[in-house]
Amino acid sequence: MHVDKRVILVSIPITVLAIIVYMTIDSTTTIPSGNMNSNTDVIEDQLEYFRRTHSKEAILNSTIEGEPFPFDYTARISNHIILGKIKDFGGISERLTPNLILSLSSVTVEVERDLAGYYNDKEITFRTWPSELIGLMPGDRILVFIAREEKGELDPFQGDYFMVMGSVGVYKIVDGKAYGYYHDGIELEELMKMIDLARGERIKEITMKADYIVLGKISDIVPVSTDPDKPEADEYTITANITVDVEQELTNKYREKSITFLAYKDQMKCNIGDRCLVFLKHGYKYDEFKDRIAPYYYIHTYWSTDGYYKVIDGKAYGMEFRYGIDINELVKRIKEYRGVE
Repeated sequence: MHVDKRVILVSIPITVLAIIVYMTIDSTTTIPSGNMNSNTDVIEDQLEYFRRTHSKEAILNSTIEGEPFPFDYTARISNHIILGKIKDFGGISERLTPNLILSLSSVTVEVERDLAGYYNDKEITFRTWPSELIGLMPGDRILVFIAREEKGELDPFQGDYFMVMGSVGVYKIVDGKAYGYYHDGIELEELMKMIDLARGERIKEITMKADYIVLGKISDIVPVSTDPDKPEADEYTITANITVDVEQELTNKYREKSITFLAYKDQMKCNIGDRCLVFLKHGYKYDEFKDRIAPYYYIHTYWSTDGYYKVIDGKAYGMEFRYGIDINELVKRIKEYRGVE
């Protein structure tokens, strides 16, 4: 489940109020300055309003988390990168507990094209926090980075599309120029070229970080505890030593017939008998448990490419290729990045 650390749980009335207040802003309204240098400032048009609320200065001043992920990373991990026109705004909510409702805003966009190349419907609706939409109006042309939430027990909006990176994940397009966090007034055509370049180099970053890259079939999964208070694995243990019978090792550095590594077994979603490609680091993920865990671990980060791809019918599926890529093509790319014949 995607979780924004800046999340504020709000009730339906608050969300509706936020939307109403937003929708009543016109081109001459006095509003807070995005850079917080003065209490109020007259914004002459909605573009300026958007720039002041989506600029680097404004966003960094509103969070304690530091810089967001880089632009090329955002382009790489998005399911869809939609260029289109805002049709309307709405809201969605889900009761998390009897006394707690999570409410978000939704945006419906008339799709001109998907720069990722996979979305073919005429409209798309995605969700985000109301504060991320300031300065956007129906009729505005935007470029928005979108991902799809995987279905899971902890996801209250299962299967929904959401805007990647919050305010960072949207550009407003005016007179052929794009305005947003990473670029302020860049030519739209130039921005699209940058997106194509970034997506063309998906998998490269993790390929260069890995010590070993193994393609093979899962032959064993043994739960192992990394909890000092519960040294014995049980039904709730989420880590496991996973063994892969090596079909190919793409760095040409590992010569054994199998390799065992530590992983979060539920996150990997690979079972015994599955064919997988795994990106591994050499060393102990948790030094204090050397006596029971494997001396390798798969690369796992929250937003970036997880360190494995599951191979089904000749196609590899993972974070940066959610719609699959021919496994032979993926292997070829990895070898080229690593300079391996």
